[in-house]
Amino acid sequence: MDIVVTPICPVCLKNYSSSCIPRIFYPCGHGICNYCLHGLRDHSEDPNEIACPQCREPVVQDFSNYDLQDITNNVNTDVLGYWSRRLLEAVGLEGTTVHINDKVKPLCQTLFTRLVFKDDFKVMDGTEEVLWTEEERQKVKSLIQSMLHALLESKIDSKEAISWVKVFQLPSNIETVVLHNVNKFYESIQFLEEINATWVMDAILS
Repeated sequence: MDIVVTPICPVCLKNYSSSCIPRIFYPCGHGICNYCLHGLRDHSEDPNEIACPQCREPVVQDFSNYDLQDITNNVNTDVLGYWSRRLLEAVGLEGTTVHINDKVKPLCQTLFTRLVFKDDFKVMDGTEEVLWTEEERQKVKSLIQSMLHALLESKIDSKEAISWVKVFQLPSNIETVVLHNVNKFYESIQFLEEINATWVMDAILS
């Protein structure tokens, strides 16, 4: 699936698209989507006297943002799941076309988590696990849990899962912990499949 990554409305944080239409304010030059503009007018004492949500400058007039509409008229972000949208926002490739393979979709939350904690994981590089702070442990745990959920729901095999861990480009100390948990996951799944009880893992990870 090819997705055009578009800028987001600063109010609702949705990507501009065929249903989230961009408007621009005069004179400040900021803008929001048509839906949020209607909401802004509805909640104003005088619908004709509104202020820009970003800079609070009075809006003299609003116009269609034709520059943005040129790249968003044929974009439908409704086909994307929540984590796919969050990942594209985090990557920040506005105005470009991104291909989202079906094998990428299940890992979008994990990839998003990896990007969000990128700087934190760099700081942890080389630090022994026993010296991690509770906050650092929770960040690694968030990454692991999102990945195990993805592995369970998408039926990714162990070889492909290890390839994904390599893609994450984690510091070696964090990668070791992630791989350990991935291996434990597959050992558990193999046992549960033998007794037709994979639902147990689903309950544990929920």
